[in-house]
Amino acid sequence: MKRFALVAAAALAAAACGASSDPCADAPAACLGVRVTDGPEVDQLRLVLAGAARADAVTPSTPGPSVRPPITTAIYLPPTAAGSADLVVVGFLGGARVGRGTRTVTLTAGQRQTVELSLRDLTNDDLASPPPTDGGAPDLSTPIDLAVRDLATRDLSGPDLAGVAPRHVFLLTARTGALGTLDALDAACTSEGAALGAGNRPFKAIVNYPSNPPRTRITLGQAGRPIVLPSGSAVATDDTFWSPTHTGAINELASGSANPTPCVWAHFNANGDGIVSMVNCMGWTTSSSGVNGSVADPTTTQISWSFSGTLSCNLSCHVYCIEQ
Repeated sequence: MKRFALVAAAALAAAACGASSDPCADAPAACLGVRVTDGPEVDQLRLVLAGAARADAVTPSTPGPSVRPPITTAIYLPPTAAGSADLVVVGFLGGARVGRGTRTVTLTAGQRQTVELSLRDLTNDDLASPPPTDGGAPDLSTPIDLAVRDLATRDLSGPDLAGVAPRHVFLLTARTGALGTLDALDAACTSEGAALGAGNRPFKAIVNYPSNPPRTRITLGQAGRPIVLPSGSAVATDDTFWSPTHTGAINELASGSANPTPCVWAHFNANGDGIVSMVNCMGWTTSSSGVNGSVADPTTTQISWSFSGTLSCNLSCHVYCIEQ
């Protein structure tokens, strides 16, 4: 069974600080908002989700100024996550457990939803006891069952307390090397990206056009922000994307299908700079069988994710698209 990587929102948000009443307002697709309505003062929350979707994360990663409920945060889910799941929220203050709340939720694929719960006194509770399970699934308290490492990086004193959604990357439907203008290609990425429930969020094509390398036109400025596939599987982060290796291959269409044509029109190096050559289907203007274009391999996590060779421009290959 395929395991989805889940990401917890980057920080707690105290409603009194002007946060949105909807903790999933900025989520790109499926999202479980968590609103703690009552309970003790906390400086961290641990959120554990078990069942139809799984997550175990602490937010923020380093305790910041303490806040009192109401508090909001969110867990971003893969678009296909659906079914019953058990949520456990544990509040901490100065490293000590001070509150605990639980809810059973029914997840709907591709939907944003919010649950409310209160934190009860945890003085005599033992966090080491396992959270609710999904009827036979491995215990989430074991290391192998943790969905992802903690991606919460901002503390509660930051100006944006609501956190940040993961950034999606996917493969544009395969086409010949006559890609058209860069603006038209970006528009195609944004159109197909709408399948992720990203609303009006733009996507850009990761491909090198003459005098316009991807590193200079793609905005990846949020250190630690996860970059994930439509299924939620991790690929990299904003600060590790331009590198020779990735955590996961970019091998899914916007629909989540993971059986791509094994080539991507690219013409750039792993650092995001353009390749100094004209092997680019004459500036991505021709689909002639007598002209070649530089391609990448979407099935690998190694350096050839950016450049793996050249192919005839009459062949159909994908283009990488990334959310902005």
